[in-house]
Amino acid sequence: MLNLRYLSKRNWPRVLLALLPITAYAQVAQLPIQQVSATGLQQALNMSPAAITVIDAEQLQRQPLMDLAEVFRDVPGVTLVDADVPGMKRIRIRGDSARRVLIKIDNQPLSDHTSRGTPLLIDPSWIERIEVVRGSASVVHGSNAAAGVVNIITRRPSEGRHEPSVNTAYYGATQGHRYAANAVGEHRGWQYRLNYSEVEHGDRRTPQERLQDSDYQLQSWAMHLAKQWQQHRLGAEYDQFNLTANTYVGDTGLDSMRFPQRDQQRVALTYDYDSLVGALQHWHARVYQQQTTRVMTTSFQPIPIMTVDLLADDDLQTDGMRFQSEWHWQASQPMLFGIEWQRDQLQSDKSTTTHNPAPMPTVTTSYQQAEQATWSVFGQQNWQLSSDWSVFAGARWYQIDSQLMRSTERQPGKNKTTELVSSLGLVYTVNSASTWRANVAQGFSYPSLVQLYSMAKAGNSIDYGNAYLRPEQMTTAELGWRFQQRHWDVDITAYHNQAIDFIDRQRIDSAPEEFTTTSPANTIHRQWANIDRVRSRGLEWRIQWHGDRMQPYWQGAWQHRRMEYGNGVSTKHSGVAPWQWTLAWPVQVHDRYLITFEPTIRHVGEQTAMDATGQKEQVRAFTTINLGVTSQPLPSLVIRVMAGNLTNKTYRYLTELTAPQRHIDVDITWSF
Repeated sequence: MLNLRYLSKRNWPRVLLALLPITAYAQVAQLPIQQVSATGLQQALNMSPAAITVIDAEQLQRQPLMDLAEVFRDVPGVTLVDADVPGMKRIRIRGDSARRVLIKIDNQPLSDHTSRGTPLLIDPSWIERIEVVRGSASVVHGSNAAAGVVNIITRRPSEGRHEPSVNTAYYGATQGHRYAANAVGEHRGWQYRLNYSEVEHGDRRTPQERLQDSDYQLQSWAMHLAKQWQQHRLGAEYDQFNLTANTYVGDTGLDSMRFPQRDQQRVALTYDYDSLVGALQHWHARVYQQQTTRVMTTSFQPIPIMTVDLLADDDLQTDGMRFQSEWHWQASQPMLFGIEWQRDQLQSDKSTTTHNPAPMPTVTTSYQQAEQATWSVFGQQNWQLSSDWSVFAGARWYQIDSQLMRSTERQPGKNKTTELVSSLGLVYTVNSASTWRANVAQGFSYPSLVQLYSMAKAGNSIDYGNAYLRPEQMTTAELGWRFQQRHWDVDITAYHNQAIDFIDRQRIDSAPEEFTTTSPANTIHRQWANIDRVRSRGLEWRIQWHGDRMQPYWQGAWQHRRMEYGNGVSTKHSGVAPWQWTLAWPVQVHDRYLITFEPTIRHVGEQTAMDATGQKEQVRAFTTINLGVTSQPLPSLVIRVMAGNLTNKTYRYLTELTAPQRHIDVDITWSF
């Protein structure tokens, strides 16, 4: 029996060191997993100089998922954020804000100018695989990739096959349901993908209470059509996500907060050229547009006889182009070169309605129109110095222009900046199963239009933009080891991050002079500013044994993070759990019906956050036990059942609502 107490702070180095001699006993390696997100070049996973996790279709189908974000729950170094809205979960990597993590679908960035980051709305059944780059990746992926990248790659059809399927699921803790229909196929060079899904969740039930107004609904659909001839492929894509969500306000002082509309539409035209001969072997072009509508309503009572209703209506249009080519001037010396342009146009309308004893309510309105355009040129070179040593070097140059064109709250203005980031990586191949890697990469995150120009009210506080903000900058240094052979799969990464000019809100005495809006005397004023400096280090690991019937794995992260605020306050309490790990033991118990049991133990250490004023928020450590069961009684039928929180423990992550009570989720997929 495994003694969990042995996996303590004092003993984990012994566990990791005990695995190092495995390098000397390498056997024939498995077929390597391919990835494209670490360097922009299609390469085997073990040749990536950066820390990267690939989540394949099998892992996505392992258990019922309330939403896509749940699949990231056990990725080393990754935590989730829901901001009291379960339907809008976001990704944090290595403790950094979700706004510093770039989300992409088929290598197309999803633009989002809120201060919280991009939510994950895509349905899991659409996805072929997900690539998570942990660490700065702005050379290949651009702004907001300071902490990492999540690249979601949708399903592609097999030649000559048609694969329709339907899916239904039930979620016990919310009495929710999910319906989805998908069709993927290819005929005489024509490729298509059609998807539709509908998800509805009620209020979340926890061991102690039902969280009022934690329900949400999501409807999405997509179409993809492409023509393949010889080395050429021309495609068109369209998808749409419509989310409606309430917000659990708890004891925040708000009466209600609701997102009656959180819609997103994407359309893209793509061209790909692939050849195995000649200097130019790959060429990719993408022209795209994204429309995002975000409507939020908030209600609160500053005094018993007065009610204030706030309405914020934001419309964001993103236009973009990306051209990327891969050149092979010499054998085994690929070079990536690309040009990217993106323009975001934000139209924001707000209104405040005050109900008091007066006969008629008082209504005030405001509006703002701003845009941000980014030009960048990037390149990445891979030199194969010998059969054992491989070097990667890359750089990207940016020019970013931001402009406030109209506003009722302040005078128009412009910002312009240029930035150069670079990366250098090294991979040493010990043998066919073992590689060491080292990587130093720079990343940056440019201030959003909201942080630069806008004024946002929430309760009795107002947040003001700051047109003089500098980009957030981060440098990641990593050292890693990968081992992959018949039975063992090991990936260990040690990292150190240093970041400057982090953007956060700081308390100010009154409204900045460039803003013309008046406010009540008891208003709390805050302004976005470059006030934080962060140093962090950590260790991430995944260790898995592949047996005939059992495939146990242990994965997790240790991290230490120190934040230095502009007012001189320094703290190691950044809201990140110092220890977080998952131990799972999938076992196939029945051959005919392919029944697999997967008990899972998940542990998260104590989480404490302290802001610049010294105020702390803390949640205690917890350990949970879950059980997943998967069965495939017919080749076309897959049934998944998950019993969650078996001990009915009350717990929560610092960045999420209280976790659900003991519950059972059921997911059924039928393929034709």
